Amino acid sequence: MSSSILTQGGKRVAVLGGGVSGLTAYHYLTKRVGLAAQLRAKQNEDDMLKIDLFESSPRTGGRIETEVWEKSVIERGPRSIRVAGHGIHTLDLVAELRLENQILFACKKAKTRYMLIDGKVQPLPSSFLNAVRFGFSNGLVYPILSEIFRSRSKEEDESIQSFFSRRLGENAASMFVEPVCLGIHGGDYTRLSIKSCFPSLYELERESGSLILGSLLAKKKQEAESLEKTALSLDHDSVRRVKSMLNKDNDSTRIFSFKDGGLQMLTDKLTKSIPERKLYMNTHIQSIERSDKNGTPVYRLVDSHGNEHEYDTVVSTVPLHQWASKKPLGSFDSELAALCSKMEYSNIAVVNLVYDSTPVRARVSGLGFGYLVASREGLPVLGVAVDSNTFPESAGMGNGGARSIITVMIGGNSGISQRNPQWQDVINMKKSTLIDIAIKHVEQYLGLNEAQTRPIHTAATIYHNAIPHYSVGHQALCKQIEQHLQDKYKGTLQLGGNHMIGVGVNDSIYNSKSIAQKVINRIFNNNNKDNVHYRTDIVK
Repeated sequence: MSSSILTQGGKRVAVLGGGVSGLTAYHYLTKRVGLAAQLRAKQNEDDMLKIDLFESSPRTGGRIETEVWEKSVIERGPRSIRVAGHGIHTLDLVAELRLENQILFACKKAKTRYMLIDGKVQPLPSSFLNAVRFGFSNGLVYPILSEIFRSRSKEEDESIQSFFSRRLGENAASMFVEPVCLGIHGGDYTRLSIKSCFPSLYELERESGSLILGSLLAKKKQEAESLEKTALSLDHDSVRRVKSMLNKDNDSTRIFSFKDGGLQMLTDKLTKSIPERKLYMNTHIQSIERSDKNGTPVYRLVDSHGNEHEYDTVVSTVPLHQWASKKPLGSFDSELAALCSKMEYSNIAVVNLVYDSTPVRARVSGLGFGYLVASREGLPVLGVAVDSNTFPESAGMGNGGARSIITVMIGGNSGISQRNPQWQDVINMKKSTLIDIAIKHVEQYLGLNEAQTRPIHTAATIYHNAIPHYSVGHQALCKQIEQHLQDKYKGTLQLGGNHMIGVGVNDSIYNSKSIAQKVINRIFNNNNKDNVHYRTDIVK
């Protein structure tokens, strides 16, 4: 028999999903409501905010999962976080969680990246201007020289392949643009949106008419505005904390993780801050219904244990495909389900290999962050990351410091198969097969001796619907979803996660931070009899 868990008084918010997005949303909801209560002249029962978090699996963290094996820190999902973009908000969150002393910046080797070109590992350009130089050395002189004379596109959006083929030629696009798309999105660059995936380059063409000229003009401007943007998007204390942490980045890599437990330290710390009675683990939402009580919307959720819950607001951070499926969430709103069904995803397999061998260590030490593999190479892998180069401390002791950690990515969007017959449908593969593919690739392209260099530890993790695929028209789809939610639910139903503004950890954190602010503003400002308006300048 089902039971009811209905709270009385105050406001009630349900957070769906216990990945980094859901955990961050919970964190900022609790923080913001505390700030709101402090600003009110009177505090009463209406100031209280009850927040519950539902996670369907036995662990939180989502794609962030770290294995510590014999002192080696092995990342089964994302391997590091960048300061660029929304990374300053992630650093601010690190400070709020008091993890500053655990932060670990990458060493200078991480600045160098490589690509596999014509069967050989070669350095990858680290900036657009370096990419131009790279083009000159690879027979791309004419497309580069003529780039400044190419006309702007009149289309509102186009594929990454179309954009770069138009500006730099098809050879340049397939040689070093496509592998970057594989590394970031695991996506099909013939359908990925330039406007959504590389918005800065999209704007360069719009404003300057040329990527080369625009890049030259924008570089100094971006450097000058960097600190100003930081100050505008965070309060003074936050800016001070972020600057203090960045001072520890001796090699200026702007890439970080955590010393003892890898990236999972972040999600573990967020989880520990949630009271046990507010965290529903191993709990699926079986149904969701919406009704009105005295003109106020109420969401009734029934969980997999038969319990009923009532909330005024629902913040969902689960992937959009769950809202597109017929049950349980898809049946809640057929129009929303139809919109969410348009979002594609890419499946990814992450294979971790740990070696305890001096020859392996010597071979990979010069490979920097690792290398990407273009589809034109006709190989079954997307890229190889040398994690022990990026964070040498993560390797552990090993054989006199000879331990190496290598991560191989396999799979990606099914559209890749149109250009690469060796593309792997990882969802239907055995983990042992994936590990064999990774080992054979590393042995062949790093020139390792099979008899002497077998890994001492292996792991394979398959992620179904791992990364949202921002196809052409992605922003238009997001606007449709947002407009539908606003028109029908007036802010009482929020969809978070990494499906809107970016696929990275930073994007997920920033999006949840923004959503938390919106929820608090709506709940308290709409019911603020003292006409006090709470700060919204914390999130820009």
